[in-house]
Amino acid sequence: MKIKVLSILCFITSVFAFVACEENITEQPKTYEFTGLEITETATAECGTYYDFENPEVLASGNKATVSVEVKMGESIVPHNNKRVYLDSVDRYQIIYTASYDGCETSKTTTVTTADTTCPTLLNRLKEAIPFEREVILSNFIVANDVSKIKSVEYTCTRLDGTALPGGTYNAETSVLCVMDETIRNVKVAVTATDVYDNSATEEFTLLFTSKPKYGAFDFSWYETGATELGGVSLKTDSANTSEMKLVEEDGEKYLSISVTTAKINQYVTVSLLERVIGDYSAFDYV
Repeated sequence: MKIKVLSILCFITSVFAFVACEENITEQPKTYEFTGLEITETATAECGTYYDFENPEVLASGNKATVSVEVKMGESIVPHNNKRVYLDSVDRYQIIYTASYDGCETSKTTTVTTADTTCPTLLNRLKEAIPFEREVILSNFIVANDVSKIKSVEYTCTRLDGTALPGGTYNAETSVLCVMDETIRNVKVAVTATDVYDNSATEEFTLLFTSKPKYGAFDFSWYETGATELGGVSLKTDSANTSEMKLVEEDGEKYLSISVTTAKINQYVTVSLLERVIGDYSAFDYV
């Protein structure tokens, strides 16, 4: 019995020694030498432009590494299309290039500082002649665009030769222009726009004023007020949601009211009138 006990003790001791040896074995971490991640450290760019990413070819101990790009502005992540990023603010952008291979990686950063030195652009939406006596809010039609915030837009209105307009023609506080004198066919509008970085642009526009067209009168006197079905008059729309034609009366005069509701951008409405409604074409100044 003594011999057997000793054999068991020796076997147990051997097992514990083997386990102890296994626990002392640790796997060494993988290491790679990255080469080729050479990028620009600092750069400047104009706000409102694109910055193209660099395309370094990086090797990890001779193996081709994968390069990814992340863009930050402060703590915010800036979206991009993996080829370039749009710089929409005056700030500092961090372009972070990360090369990775087999679980190992290394990074380098380009700091791009943006500035706004571009002047605003001015657009005139008043393309057609303006009838006399019509009030025009210039700030609604002659507008300034800029990548940064517009600080001010100033309008100056004069005759075409630079002389002053009659009093009350232009209100600088409300930017409302209303020409009553029918001898004034043209008005010169000088516009100066300034952004928050004091970039300014000035441009002159010439507005044309004309008399109100005198059209002939349609004769609806023999139709009943409120009628929606009018003989000699038809309404056709291009797939409108709703459409209605009705005769209304205001100040003793009868008018044809046409109402069309649609979600389409380009909606065509055709109104056909027989000669007994529209009268002789010679009665019209314009057809």
